[in-house]
Amino acid sequence: MNGVSIIICGYNSAQTIAETLKHAQNQDNLSNDNWEVLLINNNSTDNTEEIARNTWDDSKGNQLRIIKEEKVGLSNARIRGVKESKFDIISYVDDDNLIPSNWVSYILTVFKNKEVGVLGCTAIGKFDIEEPEWYQKEQHKLAFATGRIYKGDDFMDVTEDGLLFGAGLTMRKEIFEKLWAKNWQPLLSDRKGESQSSGGDSELTLASRLLGYKIYFTNEISIIHWIINDRLSWERLRKVTKGFGEADVSLLPYNYYYKQIKGNLTAVDRLRKSWAFNYFGKFISLQKCHLRRLMGQLDREDHEIISIRLGSFLDKIWKKRAQFRQNYKIVENLLK
Repeated sequence: MNGVSIIICGYNSAQTIAETLKHAQNQDNLSNDNWEVLLINNNSTDNTEEIARNTWDDSKGNQLRIIKEEKVGLSNARIRGVKESKFDIISYVDDDNLIPSNWVSYILTVFKNKEVGVLGCTAIGKFDIEEPEWYQKEQHKLAFATGRIYKGDDFMDVTEDGLLFGAGLTMRKEIFEKLWAKNWQPLLSDRKGESQSSGGDSELTLASRLLGYKIYFTNEISIIHWIINDRLSWERLRKVTKGFGEADVSLLPYNYYYKQIKGNLTAVDRLRKSWAFNYFGKFISLQKCHLRRLMGQLDREDHEIISIRLGSFLDKIWKKRAQFRQNYKIVENLLK
C-alpha cells in the first residue's frame, strides 16, 4: 500500500518514549489512511509499553500498534517491524528521536522519485547536560549520530559513500522483500540491550546498494536526537567506537562487491578477501597512529579513539578469521 510506516524500536525506553511518540503523532496535513506508527518492544524490562499506551492519543484517529519482539537485537526489532508494517515505505525512528511535523509528508513527496531507494538525514543533538568540549569535534558528533554527515547540497545522491545514520533511515519496503527472497541474513545484530554493538544500519544500506538502489541524503529536513542523562560521555564514546571497529570487519564484503559491480576492483582490493591481509593492514595503521601521537601530530583524545577503533577491528577479525571468507560468500549471494 502507498504510505509510510514509522517503526520505532525500543528497549527500556521509558525515559524518552513519550516525547518520541508525541512528535511522531503530531503530523500535519495528513489523512490517517496513508501512515502508521509501530512500536517494537524489544524485550524491555521497564514500563515502556505502559507509558506508550498512556501517551498516544487514540482520539486523533491513527492508532499506535505495539508489537513485542523477544529476539534481542536492534536488527531483529527492525526486521520484525517491516514484517508487521502495511505500507510500502519504511521509516526508522529511534526511541530517542523527535521528528518534525512534516516528516511523513516530506517522505511521501521525496519517494515519488523512483530513483530514491534509501534516504537519510541530518540529526541535531539535544542534551540534558552541558556539551563537553570534546564533543565539538566533528568526528565525535557523528559517532553519536548527530551532525551533518555530508557537506554540499541540501539533497544529494550519496550512493558512492553509502553511509547514513540509522536514526531517521527511510527506505522502500521492496528492498527487504528482495533481500529475504535471496535468504539474506545480516552479519551484524546491531545493539543488543545495553551493548553498544553497531553497524546494522550501515549493513542494511550497503546491502540495498548491492541490489542496485540509490542512496540519498537530505538536509532539507532533520530529526532531533535526544541524548539523555549521562549518555553523552567519553566512556560511551569509547564503547560506541569499539562497536564501529568491530562492525568494520563485517562491512568489508559489501564494499568489496560494490567495487566489483562498478568495475573498480584493484589488485589491493582483491586481497581484501584474506583476513590476514586486512589484519596486518590495520596493525600497521595502528602503529602509525601511535607514532603520530609520539610526534605530536595527534592529541591524546584522537589517539585514544583511533586506537580503539583499529584495535577492536583487529580483535574481531582475529576471532572471526575462520569464518571470514564465508561472510564474502553470504554477501556475494545478493548478486545472484
